[in-house]
Amino acid sequence: MSQSRLRMASMLDVNFLAAGETCRKVAETYQVSVTSVVKRSQRFRAIGSAAAKRIGGNQPRSLAGERDWLLARFAATSDLTLRALVASVDPCIGNPSAG
Repeated sequence: MSQSRLRMASMLDVNFLAAGETCRKVAETYQVSVTSVVKRSQRFRAIGSAAAKRIGGNQPRSLAGERDWLLARFAATSDLTLRALVASVDPCIGNPSAG
């Protein structure tokens, strides 16, 4: 399905459902899965919009607070592996036989 048809389907499927059409009929009309129509109608009932959620965006970096520590570790040991780094933080995690 083309992008324009998909956008049109996302806008109109809720209107058809409000008019009494079944999810199966709307899905058949726009050649999309019944699940996608159901999810969009549930989203519309929950928040008032059937638009798809944003993809991606600004994700906070989980290790931002540890940046200086990590850079110091890599500067001290040029051949540091992820396993060795994890083992230095928590010996039980870095040792497979300790589990």
